[in-house]
Amino acid sequence: MAGVAVFGLLAWRSVEVEQAEPNEALGRFTEIRNRFTGSDPILRVDAEGRIVRRNPPERETGPPKHLRVLTYRASEQRLVCANIAFWFLTVKGPAVQFSLRGTGLDLNRLGITPSDLKRYGPCLVLDEARADGSRLLVWTE
Repeated sequence: MAGVAVFGLLAWRSVEVEQAEPNEALGRFTEIRNRFTGSDPILRVDAEGRIVRRNPPERETGPPKHLRVLTYRASEQRLVCANIAFWFLTVKGPAVQFSLRGTGLDLNRLGITPSDLKRYGPCLVLDEARADGSRLLVWTE
């Protein structure tokens, strides 16, 4: 039972939600995206909604320490930031999904596992902008 409580606490502390005007949200996305200038995300969603993955690097750069997610829901002017320790991401079960609540990130839908992410090392995972002004940015550090 103590293990469940620890996982619950980690999941609860990993997500921050705040109200943000569109320009403020754009500034946050731009700041993070600029860290990856010249680097394409490892995943992208094509026009038909299929997930396309680029090849991993020829040699590993070392495992990431964190999975980070920034999402903006334009209709609600809600900015959600998630910071998940990579070791926690490797845990299977509802705790990981609970940690990602409110972000719109579904690793199963994207078809990517922690093992896959480890091969890429720290990188930009996904940058998805939607027609309604919403956005999802995922990266590892």
